[in-house]
Amino acid sequence: MRVLIAEDNIDSRQLVEDILTGLDIEVLAAPDGLQALELARTASPDLIILDINMPGLSGFEVCARLKADAALATIPVLMLTALDQVDDRVKALGLGADDYLTKPFNPRELVARVNTRLRAKQEADLLRAAQQQMRSTFERFVAPEVVQQLLADPTHVALGGGCKKSPSCSPTCKGSARFRSTWTRSASSSCSTATLS
Repeated sequence: MRVLIAEDNIDSRQLVEDILTGLDIEVLAAPDGLQALELARTASPDLIILDINMPGLSGFEVCARLKADAALATIPVLMLTALDQVDDRVKALGLGADDYLTKPFNPRELVARVNTRLRAKQEADLLRAAQQQMRSTFERFVAPEVVQQLLADPTHVALGGGCKKSPSCSPTCKGSARFRSTWTRSASSSCSTATLS
């Protein structure tokens, strides 16, 4: 796993780096917000630990830019800062930060939060990979709209010609017992039938 630390204070950055290195985590370091963004784009970290008060771009600005970029938005962000006001926490979380820890911090708490974020990122990556595999497999056999519906809400899609009945399902929405390459959607309902050939 790879963690990017964005911290302008050398001592603080080194302390966090030493803690993470002890966990066999590859550490990347940036002394300011601009370099943090560049490293996030080029090195694909699994977690970013951001200070808020940094030269160039603040941690708030970096977090907002990360979460606005589709290629970087899934990287979890842990804010590690001396700012301990509720307003700062709320602002960071509102910008998309996944966690917030104030300085001074207990190393054990940092380790626990880092491990939790890395574990969640790993699980999310596996889920995204499985969804992509499902998408590429199913799109060979059925329309992309069916695949999108299947991934978004599988309770309304029945592969094999059936229709999952729901209160909004039209009485005319009927699936075929045979496998065909069709996609039907009742104009007046959210009922969908997808069948494979």
